[in-house]
Amino acid sequence: MISLMKMSAHIAAKDLRGEYMVELYTLPTCGICHTIKTKLEQKGIQFEEKDFGIVAKQMGLDRAPVLHITTDDGEEYIMSPSKMNQWISRQ
Repeated sequence: MISLMKMSAHIAAKDLRGEYMVELYTLPTCGICHTIKTKLEQKGIQFEEKDFGIVAKQMGLDRAPVLHITTDDGEEYIMSPSKMNQWISRQ
């Protein structure tokens, strides 16, 4: 199985902790996906939008969006829209 890290062409950005890479897994008809995408853009956070179907199959997920953040300390998958909003607000 190919890992998400190998499949992705990450876009690097910086925050107070150092570099991080952000991917947003979405569906075309998902309203909250569009809202999170807009908030990332408004904050100037660089990200790559990906097809939710990729992560859903690999991780057994049934809800979009998923925010995938990779830092020097590891990676995190945020699946709750309220937690996504919190993370975006802290940037």
